[in-house]
Amino acid sequence: MSRVLGCVIMVDFKLTHEEAFEPIDSLLKKWDIKYIRLIVVDLDGNPRAQLIPEYEMKFALTLGIGFDGSSIAGFRDVNESDLVAHPDPSTFLVPMWETPGIATMFC
Repeated sequence: MSRVLGCVIMVDFKLTHEEAFEPIDSLLKKWDIKYIRLIVVDLDGNPRAQLIPEYEMKFALTLGIGFDGSSIAGFRDVNESDLVAHPDPSTFLVPMWETPGIATMFC
């Protein structure tokens, strides 16, 4: 289930990651979304983003997306820098101010 809230489209927050894939996938197709901007907030409150293609969305929702934690100050040292970000399905949105074809999700 999804709803339109002014300038964004949001997915029902009660769904699990696996259950959220179908409604998100239908929104990706409906809005011709080619990329999803996954956002992680660092320890200073600054958003850090990674862009993934739409075909990786199911993988991202079920297993998460790996990223280098040492590239974000204060997260991890180089020796233990491999981290996994798990997108929050309730934060999926297609903001009107975003480049067409790109959606956003927080991890």
